[in-house]
Amino acid sequence: MPRRGGKRPLRPGEKALWQKVTDTVTPRPGAILPITDLSEEPKPAPSMSPRKRRAPPLPIALPKKTTPPEELPPAYEAGDPRQARHVARGRVEIDAELDLHGLTQEQARTRLDHFIEFASLRGNRVVLVITGKGHLGESRYDPFEEAPRGILRQRFLEWVERTPLRDRISSVRPSHQRHGGRGAFYVFLKTRKPARRL
Repeated sequence: MPRRGGKRPLRPGEKALWQKVTDTVTPRPGAILPITDLSEEPKPAPSMSPRKRRAPPLPIALPKKTTPPEELPPAYEAGDPRQARHVARGRVEIDAELDLHGLTQEQARTRLDHFIEFASLRGNRVVLVITGKGHLGESRYDPFEEAPRGILRQRFLEWVERTPLRDRISSVRPSHQRHGGRGAFYVFLKTRKPARRL
């Protein structure tokens, strides 16, 4: 049954085909161009996608500031006041003594390490290390030759600040004149904790 109301609207495929046909036809002079079918709403033009906003940059994780370990004072500046008074008066009971005179730096370091280790194992509290006063010149020296005057005194103060000696020493002080003065040092050893029984 034919539809009322005139012609049916063209389907999309038919419109495309008709458009191709009309594109190839030249209209006659004075001919009326067909009116576009206004029944269909024009499709909205595709909206331009807005530019994607750049995500804000992620915060850079800065490394946490680490508090540097507290530097311990040199061993030869440590000790309690009573200890200092005993040293000043020369009233220090010496458990053992080590003389480094005439040794090379290498020999002196090895001898000192063993001496402090054994003194600590024996439970000694105070030992005397004789380095000699001397005078350190500016000439170069060989650690395997006999140390020049004064170098062992300087090196001794460096050695006691390093492991394993530092772990066994509580303090170091220049000795009283009666025990050598500036040419020797009292080495106060840490008290060893008794081994725990199983």
